[in-house]
Amino acid sequence: MKRHTILSAFAALLVFAGLACGQRINRTLTVSAGTPVNVGQTLMTGSAVTTAIPQSVAPVWASRMSLQALLAANGGVVYVMGGISYGRIPSASGKDLTVILAAGTSTAPGGFFSDSDPTALIDLNGFWIDGAHTGDTVQASCVPKL
Repeated sequence: MKRHTILSAFAALLVFAGLACGQRINRTLTVSAGTPVNVGQTLMTGSAVTTAIPQSVAPVWASRMSLQALLAANGGVVYVMGGISYGRIPSASGKDLTVILAAGTSTAPGGFFSDSDPTALIDLNGFWIDGAHTGDTVQASCVPKL
């Protein structure tokens, strides 16, 4: 009984402090080559968001996020752009490019990228993906802040 009370009090403290996180969200995102897709808005809405995120949109805070390139018939790579400011669409080259993920094959998983922050201060709206071939897919996962 005492352990349960302590755990309940700790959970209440996390919610009060704004550090509680929700249930994991998993989605498969489809790439349209040359058209970056916003990870945060697409994970939350379930529809591909390819327009600039205005300053008026609330951040999508998360404690953990991951992206993995899935099987690609064309062997295309996936571009990940992180830390992108609101109000603009990033480019999959130059200063916006964070990492390139190798495509998955029938015998091996694709490249993997992850980020975590115990205080849930990862703004998923700052992450975008693009790819070399239209139709390639990425498995996206996050644990959003409540």
